[in-house]
Amino acid sequence: AAAKSAEHAPIEIRSRMPILAQEMRKAGESGRLDDFHSMDIEFHSLLLRYSGNDLFAALSDIVATILRGRVEIGLYPKRPEPKALDAHQEVAEGIWKGDAAMAREGMRKIVDEVESAVSTQ
Repeated sequence: AAAKSAEHAPIEIRSRMPILAQEMRKAGESGRLDDFHSMDIEFHSLLLRYSGNDLFAALSDIVATILRGRVEIGLYPKRPEPKALDAHQEVAEGIWKGDAAMAREGMRKIVDEVESAVSTQ
């Protein structure tokens, strides 16, 4: 989905992603977790909705529910890991630049980080 967003998202969405990733970083680093969680949901929802793939777009609400649920059941870190923030930035930059490989690699890092975090809980 990240790679497809880099290829298909309109300029308004592509330009929003790096700004959103930077806002997420600021919120996460300053401990404003409610803001961070809201922006994380927006980030992943935009990515899915503007991937140019109807199946991915349809998963947007499900992914938002999963992200909210992860917070509610305590499977979300008290502070986002720096590597997770870096990976979101990489995805965002890939989408902005239209670099599908960069966006895909950044998302792979996000998925790996989440898998590691959830498996140690």
